[in-house]
Amino acid sequence: MGQKGTGINRRIYADVFLLGFLLLGAQIILVREFLIIYNGNELVIGILFSIWMLCTALGAWMGRYLKPGRNYSDLIRLLLVFIALYPAFAAFGIAYYRNSIFEVGRLISLYGVLYFSLIVLLPLCFLGGFTYTLINITTSRNPGSLQNCYSYESAGSLTGGLITSLLFIYYLQTDNLTSLQYLALIAFIHFGVTEFRLKRYFLSLLYLLAAFGIMHVVYNYDLTMLSKAKLFPDQQVLQSLDSPYGNITVTRQQNQTNLFLDGQLLSSDNEPVRREEDVHYAMLQRKNASRVLMFGGALTGAMAEVNKYREVEQIVYVDQNSFLPHLAGELNLLDMSDKIDFRFSDPVLFLKKNTGKFDVVLISEPPPTSAQFNRFYTVDFFTLVKQHLNLGGILSTSLPSSQNYLSDNELLLHSSLYNSLCKVFRHVLLVPGDRYYFLASDDSLTLAYSTLQEESHISNTYVNEAYLDDRLMKIRSENTLESYLEDAPLNYNFRPVVYYLYIRHWLSYFGISFWIIPFFCLLIVGMFYFFTHNYATAMFTSGITGVSTELVLIVVFQVLFGNVYLFIGIIITTFMAGLAIGSRFSLICKMNYPLRLMNFVQLFSGIYILSIALTIFFIGKMEETIIIRVIFIFAMFILAAFTGLQYGISVCHRKTDPGTLVSEVYAADLVGAAVGSLAVTVWLIPMIGIYQSVLVMASLHFLTLILLRIKSK
Repeated sequence: MGQKGTGINRRIYADVFLLGFLLLGAQIILVREFLIIYNGNELVIGILFSIWMLCTALGAWMGRYLKPGRNYSDLIRLLLVFIALYPAFAAFGIAYYRNSIFEVGRLISLYGVLYFSLIVLLPLCFLGGFTYTLINITTSRNPGSLQNCYSYESAGSLTGGLITSLLFIYYLQTDNLTSLQYLALIAFIHFGVTEFRLKRYFLSLLYLLAAFGIMHVVYNYDLTMLSKAKLFPDQQVLQSLDSPYGNITVTRQQNQTNLFLDGQLLSSDNEPVRREEDVHYAMLQRKNASRVLMFGGALTGAMAEVNKYREVEQIVYVDQNSFLPHLAGELNLLDMSDKIDFRFSDPVLFLKKNTGKFDVVLISEPPPTSAQFNRFYTVDFFTLVKQHLNLGGILSTSLPSSQNYLSDNELLLHSSLYNSLCKVFRHVLLVPGDRYYFLASDDSLTLAYSTLQEESHISNTYVNEAYLDDRLMKIRSENTLESYLEDAPLNYNFRPVVYYLYIRHWLSYFGISFWIIPFFCLLIVGMFYFFTHNYATAMFTSGITGVSTELVLIVVFQVLFGNVYLFIGIIITTFMAGLAIGSRFSLICKMNYPLRLMNFVQLFSGIYILSIALTIFFIGKMEETIIIRVIFIFAMFILAAFTGLQYGISVCHRKTDPGTLVSEVYAADLVGAAVGSLAVTVWLIPMIGIYQSVLVMASLHFLTLILLRIKSK
């Protein structure tokens, strides 16, 4: 009987490992798919993570109503079959039915993001949380089973994150839908092997036949191209690639080739106004420039425009996404020349590691709609660029234009960028074209473009004396500058004001107040702090601060090293490993006074998070990237270990039945993580900055200590 019980436990622990494996793998892929249809930023990512965790918490909470002490292993297996298959159907449906639900070409509102995401994610996340509680109930008779379940689920999550991020996305470069089919294939092979070992040969054969069916679909049907054809109506999809940097889709519409990154149009090969203005407003100011540095813009044909200047000896083009130029080259969208030197590196790292000087720097990065792109519009970045400019060198950047009228949000956004440039350069010129172009230099600048263009003897279609009216351009520029706000805040790496203003501007399209997000977060925090028992309150705080501080470290990593996707697998692995080891460590702790031990963990967690603020300050001044990466990994691991230890302490309190206990503590952890992921990315960091956000996270632990003491009395 003991051996049989041991066999059942091994199967259950394997199932909880698989649960974590499938859910985290599906989360990574489905979030990427949602970003394609939402053109998303950190606000959308925060909403998706919050919905995911809240729905999972609801499922875990509902598990409390199951009868304790029963073996639910067969029901668990049935639910895992659904969890393995559903993500692939969801990913296909997200793209295939998007234009049937929302108007083609129209920006999806915040409410649209909420209800569509909820409809898609609710079945998967609810059943995921419900299954986790079922597993805990089934194994609850064994000592330490609740901690073991949390540990195995975390280990499965880190394995799923590694395989999905590093193997499928980065190494094999499989598309999102195929990656989900591979996850289902692994699950069904596991089911078949497990049933064979239990001598249930018929079920084993059925599962293995299903695995063979999945392989047949993967290698004989291109479902990705089918869904993308529906996502881009009236366009021929030439290629769709899921790179480590996001989904790249190339379409053709009549005689125009379009290139999309995560559903957002990056460039078309027939935009003469954009490519000429991106280049000539800056180059005409410095017609004798010999070295030009370009960040982005190659796919618009901008390189060909730079090559019109005979004095140019070298064009250094920097792009961290090596897939884009290679793909554009295959489609003949690039102007190749011996003068062009391609550097596949993050722009910030390139500037830090290279000492070369340039006469003109052209910044054609996407607008600061996310924390990732905001760093190209900060005082820190402009200062770094200035160090690479020759005497009299010029920097050019731009923001989308609304022609002759700026809303209050747009005015504040443009003013912040203008003031940030003025902080670094003596002269900043606003050139109102199809976009608002900001030229910055320590030498004088002029708006007499008709004269400049005529003297250059360069043939342009739009940027020429016939197209440009110097007098009208000067009036528009002066009127706009007069409306700019002198007290608009400056934009910094660790205080991304422009990104916050962009989010506020996006929400204003739909008449939604930005303050609804912090109000929602504070409401949930208040409810949990005042209406839950001690252990749930403590776990709620650990959920908030664990995920929030992790996201702070990810944003810092993004600012220092660029696109975090290439490091995300290691980040996920480290965090999940910390959760697993922390929960396992709780098994050897003496639990005579669990509430007292929980108070100590809360105290040390707060102190440790305070130390992270100092760590961020020092690594921001370091240049050795390997040491910084090691510090990140270590900080992430310790942070997660505290959270895992907190969970182990909370579930050792066995006065209630395991189903009720796990559902409350696990749900509190997830709800806290949901609030933290939303609050820190779209509210705290943009509003008060990195350091202050870390201080808020630390103060929550100290506040929790006070509340626990009050509740205990």
